[in-house]
Amino acid sequence: RNLAYVYLVDDKKLHISRSLGKLTDLLSDEQELFMRIHDRFLVNKYHIKRYKRGDGGEAIMNNDKSLPIARSRKREFKKWMGLDD
Repeated sequence: RNLAYVYLVDDKKLHISRSLGKLTDLLSDEQELFMRIHDRFLVNKYHIKRYKRGDGGEAIMNNDKSLPIARSRKREFKKWMGLDD
């Protein structure tokens, strides 16, 4: 679908008429700042509080929401966050 939700720091939710894949492409120059951690989630590195271990693991955001990390993206995520393997 060509609809994505963008959650802002103040918990406001914006509806964007673009797919998450298109948003990922638009932010490709900002790879050190944004990463697609799951088919459903693109995150800003500076809003991740911590990493929780698991099958793929979870990104615990600054607002305490937990987002799953795809198993196939776990290694890349840990490297991106500067975590030891």
